[in-house]
Amino acid sequence: MPVLIASSKRAAKKFATARNATKRVNEGWRDRIIDMSKYFTAVDTDEGSVHILTKTRGMGFVRMPHTSVTPRSAADMKRLGSFIEWSTNDAAALAALHESVVRLVQQHGAAGLVEIGNMVKTTERVASAVGGDWHDIVRQAAQDGLPFPIPDEVLKHVKSVV
Repeated sequence: MPVLIASSKRAAKKFATARNATKRVNEGWRDRIIDMSKYFTAVDTDEGSVHILTKTRGMGFVRMPHTSVTPRSAADMKRLGSFIEWSTNDAAALAALHESVVRLVQQHGAAGLVEIGNMVKTTERVASAVGGDWHDIVRQAAQDGLPFPIPDEVLKHVKSVV
């Protein structure tokens, strides 16, 4: 820590108060950033290596639980990349959701997950046109014999898919 020579007792007290306030603020931010849960898995698929990362926060401080599925190759990012935003911030639930996404990528590949995301987007559009929630439409389709590829316990936590 740098040494400051104060010209008066008042200046020294002012500096010490500012230093302590800065220290408290920095400790608060450090506590919040450390609180961020992260889960990472690398999966080899037919399309190549895929990285799956689940976090409770975006950019370190914005509360935004999500899972990103990114191919190792930047050239395939637009074709094979996915971003799933979750409605829960619970660390245990996010760990289970992360494992579910890993299983989906292992079963269907990164391209299959992109297609599932397109199905979710289409279902959202239908729900907005007819009125109601897209989760209800998926449940009705499952009752009619058209099961959704994502398990229901995972589907109930999906907020959006990009």
